[in-house]
Amino acid sequence: MTATTLDHVNIATHDLPGSVAFYAAVLDLRCDSGPPGMSTDSVQWLYDANDRPIVHLTSPDVMGGTIRRAEPGPHTGAIHHVAFNCAGYDAALTRLDAMQIAYEQRHIASIGLRQVFITDPCGVLLEMNFYGD
Repeated sequence: MTATTLDHVNIATHDLPGSVAFYAAVLDLRCDSGPPGMSTDSVQWLYDANDRPIVHLTSPDVMGGTIRRAEPGPHTGAIHHVAFNCAGYDAALTRLDAMQIAYEQRHIASIGLRQVFITDPCGVLLEMNFYGD
């Protein structure tokens, strides 16, 4: 498995419209909804000039149904996880198993995405994204 690029950052916010306006204005990102089935009232994705959704803004109540809760605040800056676009899904699982690293898998069929979540030694949640792999 080889990480090919940073995929996105997911930020929990109590003010979704205000955060969307901030990121759109400061970074010139285009706002749109996430994959089908995600509520635009609690999840918004912001896309870069190459139409990549590099910032995900999420209401904290949505974080309760994910791998780990995240609350906006001074200690974390409300960053939930760091994601990497990767290649070699089967090799990644083999490597994680060999290293005895616990992981959780997700599949978002509507966008052809398989995900693997792990926690680094410092407690940072990492998301490895495998599109079409």
